[in-house]
Amino acid sequence: MGIGPKETMTPLVFICLGLSTPNYSLQPTAAGFVVKKDGKGETVFMRSNEFATLSSVMFTRHGRYAVWDRRGLTVRAGKYVISTHFEAVPTSPKFFSREEIRANLDDFKSGKLHRPASALSGSVLRGDTAYFLVRWTKADGSTWFEALAQVDLGAKKPEAVIVERQVGTSFATEAIEDRLISLGDRLGVVARTESDWGIATFKPASQAASFVPLGQNLHGYRPLNGTAIAFAEISPSGTKRVGRVDLVTKKRVELLESRDFDHLVPGEGPMIADLAVGGRHFLRTLGSGAELPLDPDTGVWRCSYGVIVGLPLAKPRRASLYDPATWRVLASWSLKRPTATLLPLPRSAAF
Repeated sequence: MGIGPKETMTPLVFICLGLSTPNYSLQPTAAGFVVKKDGKGETVFMRSNEFATLSSVMFTRHGRYAVWDRRGLTVRAGKYVISTHFEAVPTSPKFFSREEIRANLDDFKSGKLHRPASALSGSVLRGDTAYFLVRWTKADGSTWFEALAQVDLGAKKPEAVIVERQVGTSFATEAIEDRLISLGDRLGVVARTESDWGIATFKPASQAASFVPLGQNLHGYRPLNGTAIAFAEISPSGTKRVGRVDLVTKKRVELLESRDFDHLVPGEGPMIADLAVGGRHFLRTLGSGAELPLDPDTGVWRCSYGVIVGLPLAKPRRASLYDPATWRVLASWSLKRPTATLLPLPRSAAF
């Protein structure tokens, strides 16, 4: 047998890329915690409100101002200043029928309804125009109706004008809240009617208002990233259905139905439900189904790097930072032993 040409072997070189593990740390402050990832820190406050409660709201353009505070809606341009609580709106035939106006007048006399607008459910500035979702209340403090006010700060002498009475009412309860949002070419707010909850919108270009039902018996909601919200509603059988819906596309996805649902953990990131079973609470990440049991009197706070769980709630003496996808501990702190992991380990659960 002949001998062929000499064969050479070219060695294969495998390069292993080392994946470094992030370094997390967790330390308390007087008002919350400082969380660090590879030296980059973030302060997490223990007291927060995802629907901001404010004492006033102000927008300014071209040296002109529109302000909502205890005086109502005030417009200022140079020496020109005017304030209003829109007392004429509840008796305006533009927004109420003749029969409704008569009933309103009787309710004003009896004290059942308040004639001046007394609260603000939300506000948005679009270009030179400021919008205010103004709220009228009943004697017991509950919402009577809401209407959208518009102030053109591009005008030399701006005026506050009610452009639309809203269909349904928002879920705002504080004197000033921030529930009005921009949805493309529309303004919108999550609202409820007697039978449904959904998204009430107003299109400035056409001055057209609409209401699109998204469900019934809303228990509560919170904003998610973009134009989506997380919602919880009560089913006819008494269970709570939890999911998310996009307020623009109206696409709705249900993620949980349970009698044990208590509330959604506020903040950005994956949706996390707090479930109460037999007097005990545990967190469930909707999607992965991972769960974390909670001790009594436990506080839960979100941050960019995960979820902080600490106890006792009022003044934690120990806390851990978790990855909510798996509830793996990323960092721990204890008043006595800083390196100890004292919180319960997660248990897996099928979703």
